[in-house]
Amino acid sequence: MMDAPLAWSGPYSPYIHHCDDAQRQRAWTMPNRRLEYWLLVTSLSGSESIGVDGHRFDVRPGDSYLIPPGALHDLASVRGNTPVWIHFDVLFDPRRTRAGRHHAGPHEPDFGGRAGLLQPAARATWGVDLPILVPAGLRERFAAEVPAVVALHRGGSPPARLAATARLAVLLAELVAEAWRAGGGAAGPSEADRIARAEAVARHRLDLGFGLHDFAAAAGLGRSRFCQVYRRLRGMPPGAFLQRERLVRAESLLRDTDLPVGQVATLVGYGDATVFVRAFRRARGLTPGAWRLAPGR
Repeated sequence: MMDAPLAWSGPYSPYIHHCDDAQRQRAWTMPNRRLEYWLLVTSLSGSESIGVDGHRFDVRPGDSYLIPPGALHDLASVRGNTPVWIHFDVLFDPRRTRAGRHHAGPHEPDFGGRAGLLQPAARATWGVDLPILVPAGLRERFAAEVPAVVALHRGGSPPARLAATARLAVLLAELVAEAWRAGGGAAGPSEADRIARAEAVARHRLDLGFGLHDFAAAAGLGRSRFCQVYRRLRGMPPGAFLQRERLVRAESLLRDTDLPVGQVATLVGYGDATVFVRAFRRARGLTPGAWRLAPGR
């Protein structure tokens, strides 16, 4: 049974999707939204007021904060400031690179079509809960390093982006170490964190014939216990989730590529193209080939 967090049982690696350091000279607000990825921000000048899941924080110049995936939050500055920010994943999902959308906008408290892209929580990833505000002992370190990471990544070259990702990974490791020293790593991940982590791993490994045994192992639970917990938390059996994700991934490949149906079947975890075609037609009312040619796809 695997019960270690994602960071040291794999496949874990931070991946930066977007970052910037544009100055905002006027008052601004980003209210009532949820992100499917992580957001790390350092405020170089001015101040912000942020709310995360009902808790309020005042962000001073030089402070850094970390918004976890799925947290309902709002960000605002009454006079403007210079935030340096990074959108990143901890479990690479190729669908995010094709989404054409870097972030949720204001007034988007519901995930809608983004629900399948939700990244694992902190405890499922590192075995600890991370603070929203970066602790005082790491404040200066983050204030110096976050702008450097952004500058490297915006340089554009592959080596620069690789270096930026590596420096972000080190920062996160230092933050995790601080949380462990504070005693946050004593307890194991919650059932909800285990399920979220297992779902993220499942999306990453669909093309490897990922089955219920693998799904349960990714959550660090026995198969019987996993099925019970999953049904209680999600209201459906885990097999239904895998079937849905395979069909969603298949739709993306059918819409965005010219791959033959047999290859699409393999890439979403079906060893037999005939079984894939039957499952797709049963769920969508059309064969994969007919669905691909239908208007509006």
